[in-house]
Amino acid sequence: MLGKEPDFRPVIGITGSRQYNRLSRYYSAAVVFCLGGKPKFILPGDSIPEFDGLIISGGIDVHPDNYEGQEKKYYKYDTARDELEFVLLKKAQSEGKPVIGICRGAQLINISRGGTLFFDISKMYEKIKYPTSHLGRIFYRKAAYLDAPSMIYDLAENKEKLCVNSLHTQAINLLGSDLEITAKEGNGVVQVIEDRRNKILGVQFHPELMPYKKFCRNIFKWLIKNAVSHRVQKQPLN
Repeated sequence: MLGKEPDFRPVIGITGSRQYNRLSRYYSAAVVFCLGGKPKFILPGDSIPEFDGLIISGGIDVHPDNYEGQEKKYYKYDTARDELEFVLLKKAQSEGKPVIGICRGAQLINISRGGTLFFDISKMYEKIKYPTSHLGRIFYRKAAYLDAPSMIYDLAENKEKLCVNSLHTQAINLLGSDLEITAKEGNGVVQVIEDRRNKILGVQFHPELMPYKKFCRNIFKWLIKNAVSHRVQKQPLN
């Protein structure tokens, strides 16, 4: 009887909530799988597993106590998820493993470096007229202008402008240490942050919802490629 084929795919940890916004991690997992990675969900209450690359997925707001921000009245935060993701991010950084932060994930990366967020971008930037419905935000497109040289500029194959979606209501304010802003909207809203030396990329948009765009696939390919060099699975997976 033939055994299973060896599985040498890099393990990509994908964070999420047990209660809210599950679609983001499911879409990310699907893209990772299709591009040659082995997705592994890491949720609050789970033990900390080994992984080769990390995706901090989108979801509800990070609790403002983490950056001395303003708490939203009646808003349901997920502090267990916040705590888990800070631990996972620290682990990834200490082990030199690549990280993508998507939307909330990009904001959490910034907070972890001492940065802050705008509580409500509609009150901080002029001419903000993003859709308010969930479907409207998914299908809405806006321009993000890229700086060069940067990782996102390379992943976009030297394009200076990208069309991205808009599901966020908060945005990066003060930038955390050792991070660089490499893409903004015309109104100044930050869309991409990077730490090139440590292979950390934070995107305010949701590339997992636009896998038909080559630059979005390239973001995940970048993670998987860099995860291979830090792969913990030296033997075939069972």
